[in-house]
Amino acid sequence: MIYLSLIIVLGLRLYHFSYPYVDHHSWRQTQTAMIARNFYRNGFNILKPEIDFLGGSKVVELELQITPYLTAFLYLFFGIKDWVGRIIPIIFSLLSIVYLYNLIKFYYNSKLALFVCFVYSILPLNVFFSRVLMPESGMLFFSIAALYHYSIYLKKGGKKEFLFSIFFISLSFLSKLPNLYLLLPLLFVTWKKGFNFIFKKRIVVIFFISLLSTFLYYFYIHFTADFNIIPYTNLSNLWGNINVLLDKSFYKVLFSRLASTVFTELGLFLLILGLIYSKRNSFFVAWLFSVIIYIFVLGSGNKIHSYYQLPLIPIGSYFIGITLYYLYKSKYKLIVWPICALLLYLSVIHLLPMYNMYAYTALEAGDKIKEIDFEDSLIITVPHRIDMLPETLYYADRKGWKIRPYELNIQSIQSHKDQGAKYLIMLHPTYLDTDLKTYLYPKIVFSSNNYIIARI
Repeated sequence: MIYLSLIIVLGLRLYHFSYPYVDHHSWRQTQTAMIARNFYRNGFNILKPEIDFLGGSKVVELELQITPYLTAFLYLFFGIKDWVGRIIPIIFSLLSIVYLYNLIKFYYNSKLALFVCFVYSILPLNVFFSRVLMPESGMLFFSIAALYHYSIYLKKGGKKEFLFSIFFISLSFLSKLPNLYLLLPLLFVTWKKGFNFIFKKRIVVIFFISLLSTFLYYFYIHFTADFNIIPYTNLSNLWGNINVLLDKSFYKVLFSRLASTVFTELGLFLLILGLIYSKRNSFFVAWLFSVIIYIFVLGSGNKIHSYYQLPLIPIGSYFIGITLYYLYKSKYKLIVWPICALLLYLSVIHLLPMYNMYAYTALEAGDKIKEIDFEDSLIITVPHRIDMLPETLYYADRKGWKIRPYELNIQSIQSHKDQGAKYLIMLHPTYLDTDLKTYLYPKIVFSSNNYIIARI
């Protein structure tokens, strides 16, 4: 039954399979695609994730780039194409559904597991980010697999489960550093076996190796990268900001997402019912509690980016699935199927706007510069939105710089020109002031309603 469900789930994820990376969170998609392309071209060194928007290929401090690295290997067979970048995330997504099914079945039964996996597989945020070239699909897979294999190891032991536990716990931390929140449910389920069990040799080895490998990688990438991005010292950036938590807009944004792209309105209602009426398993409660802590610790990141809420989806699906399962077992059994159909309908309604190709102009401008310039010249790109940064450079297949609209002036253009920039691409240049128009317009080599290209 679960494998038949996977065929249906795959259909959802193949929608717009050949789309370019210009829809929701296009900046992160193209940045990851840029890294995959550089792995492919520059030697497959997973410890050197390179971006192109610092004037050349520069190593950037990021989590271990598992998804783009595997994607780079697919480029060997299929070439560098956008649809190829969707294959690995979709595979991770399907595997995460199988693991979630087995995890719920381990703690409960196969019927509840099917309800939970149905919910997990159709929620809009999960559907969208499980078919884009970003680390999130892999992160969810490694997280669920880590919880499953560790649960099995605690009950049955065995060398195989011991090694799988180390492997998946390590990869869950390496794929996303905030996944350290998983320590809480992992340690809790260990403590349930008895306090002294935490200090058993093999348990200590599992956590020691997982944490050591994580520390060594992030230590290495922090001191070898050309560009540091993980805010080890700037805690006000993404790793929690007390001002954000005291601002009521944080809670408005979070609730708005929970009642739309994360769970849908109906899904959030069913989740609350599951929290109120379900017979709570302490392992799943600890899992939920750890995700809530994660959201508050990374308050700023959760306010800015919708994909930060993805860790909520597996555990939220469990509580929604509990409600559906209890209805199925009750005298109101027949009402479950219309509810499931409505949940699917609402998920699709909230999902479709995420496919809006708002960054398509970047693709057009990138293709045009390749027609104008055959020398792979360095370029400056200026998006019309602050959430569009690497897109034009990625589709231009050039090295160069990105300047946000509010940073653009004659001095910044001249500074990059002195570093070797030959062209400037500006998307939707309606915001140009008089001085910039006077400076740029004589240099324009191509102009359209959506962008201009100037030889500087």
